[in-house]
Amino acid sequence: PREEIVPGGRGMARLALESPLVARGNDRFVLRSYSPLLTIGGGRVLDPLPPRRALWPEALAAADPLRRAAALVLRRPAGIPAADMPILLGEPLEGKLAGITLIAGRYLPAELPLTLRTAALGALEAFHGRSPAEAGLSLETLRRSLKGPPEVVNAVLEAMVREGELKLFEGAAALPRFVPRVTGGEELTARVVAALEQAGLEPPSIRELEHQLGQSGLLPQLRHAAQQGRIIQVESDRYFSHGALERFVQAVRELAAEQTITPSGLRDRLHLSRKYLIPLLEWADRSGVTRRVGDQRVLA
Repeated sequence: PREEIVPGGRGMARLALESPLVARGNDRFVLRSYSPLLTIGGGRVLDPLPPRRALWPEALAAADPLRRAAALVLRRPAGIPAADMPILLGEPLEGKLAGITLIAGRYLPAELPLTLRTAALGALEAFHGRSPAEAGLSLETLRRSLKGPPEVVNAVLEAMVREGELKLFEGAAALPRFVPRVTGGEELTARVVAALEQAGLEPPSIRELEHQLGQSGLLPQLRHAAQQGRIIQVESDRYFSHGALERFVQAVRELAAEQTITPSGLRDRLHLSRKYLIPLLEWADRSGVTRRVGDQRVLA
């Protein structure tokens, strides 16, 4: 940099350099002026790429490279990539650092992984309290809520899964002993599932189902049953039973054995309106049952 801050015995001196310098940690330097030609001073580089507003711990000037390396890490909340350490230190790092850990290829203050674990557990506990019917918090949402380098956050979460501190289910994270629960309990959930099984390939929308059962606010029950694998969401406001979807897939395969899969062919076979048929075909595409080719479909 053009302005280099050099720690001195009596404080800090700010010196304006004529041009930028390239330096490694522990490099020696001499400062001279050329008009008049004088030697101003000298020293060694303690941190060639200093973070802003960081402290200058005494260990940064220590002769022991392990102490200097630990001080370099402690100046950086996000740690130091292992590949950068020899440049900042000025020599290969050999040995263990006190108070420092190596995770996902980064040297970090030892308390950071513990802080991330505590924050993750707190976020999940709060989410379960707010949304007791949900299977868990989106793993991506949990990642984004944790403050740290992404690769370190991922490594910490993976370790928590391995060690049983959290569990994963279809892209959601939860505390290991958490069990989703919904208002109305299993009795109401069973009524919802039974109504969809009876409706077959023409299930009611969520609002229609609420009117049919005389019960408002059924979305938590529907999501809960879907998380248990008892029903499947095909549209944003419509769920189908497993039996109905198996019947639809069987009809698609039978039609494919005779002719090209088209909406009109399935409509004649199943006697369904486009209101149900088109979302079912789109679900079959997403599920890997069929693949769309122009206006037609083939078995995937």
